Amino acid sequence: MTKLEGVNAVLELCGRQPFPALDTGGASEAGRVERTLDEQDLIVQQEGWLFNTRKDQELTRDGANKIAVPSGCLWIHPSGGDCGRSITQLGGYLYDLEESSQEFTRDLECTYALRYEFGCIPLHIQLYIVARAAWEYNEKHVKDKAVRRHLEGRLAMAKGDAERIEIKVADTNILNTSEHRRLRGRTVHYSQRFYGR
Repeated sequence: MTKLEGVNAVLELCGRQPFPALDTGGASEAGRVERTLDEQDLIVQQEGWLFNTRKDQELTRDGANKIAVPSGCLWIHPSGGDCGRSITQLGGYLYDLEESSQEFTRDLECTYALRYEFGCIPLHIQLYIVARAAWEYNEKHVKDKAVRRHLEGRLAMAKGDAERIEIKVADTNILNTSEHRRLRGRTVHYSQRFYGR
């Protein structure tokens, strides 16, 4: 789905007429809907989904021992062996809160979420963003109570669909996550435990 298709989907859900082109930054209804879509896009992507979350990535230091934050990063935190470290983003670099410094003595393993353009997002997330944007646009500009009831149901359905598809695509084995492996420590195969092999 392109951004124009997303904008027109929002308009259609609100019972409004579609537009032939975007009006980015404009004062028209198309411009207002696009801004609403962008706001909801950012909110949804900040939640961190499979498509935009990078887990346990090693971030390396530059020549000044600084670690650059990946371009388009929405949030970042230490993970893996560095889980528990206190860092934050300061400008384009990581900042060590414990040492009060942007200089690091070693590379860091981090998990972070990136922001993507609307057209690059998987369809199930796009539909969730469109449903959120339609609800928000109706609340601020259209203010149609009958449409509101319809949009509330549509939003709940879109969110549920997005979460179900994420679970299906992730195919996560909760016993084989890095967090669970850390909790249980060194893994010993049952044959070693019971048969001494």
